[in-house]
Amino acid sequence: MEHQVYPYGLHFAVVKVDRETGGVRVESYAIAYDIGRAINPALVKGQIVGGFAQGLGGALLEEFTYNERGDPLATTFADYLMPTVRETPEVDVLLREDYTSPLNPLGIKGAGRAVSPGLVRRLLPPSMTPLECRVP
Repeated sequence: MEHQVYPYGLHFAVVKVDRETGGVRVESYAIAYDIGRAINPALVKGQIVGGFAQGLGGALLEEFTYNERGDPLATTFADYLMPTVRETPEVDVLLREDYTSPLNPLGIKGAGRAVSPGLVRRLLPPSMTPLECRVP
């Protein structure tokens, strides 16, 4: 695409579900992203891992509720739990610079929030809901 300045990549997870309690633990997580040119790779990796942690919190620790108009009800840090080091595994990040953007002189693309909160929720079996868990 001629206008592409956003990154693309993939995520891979190993998730363990406790059959007795329904508790979920992410055993390992890997992210690979092509971001064009990484001006500061350490900063980009930190942004990607932070996005993962936010998504993990959204999937496992928060309940996204909305009012009748569709406005979110959890709007401050006091409204939801944030994952700690205990809940967040070490994330392996592979940055690729294979396809730089032709739209700017540095060849950079956007980088940062690699995971939206809804994406991590897909790690869980479809049968899991906030009220029940069925593990085959």
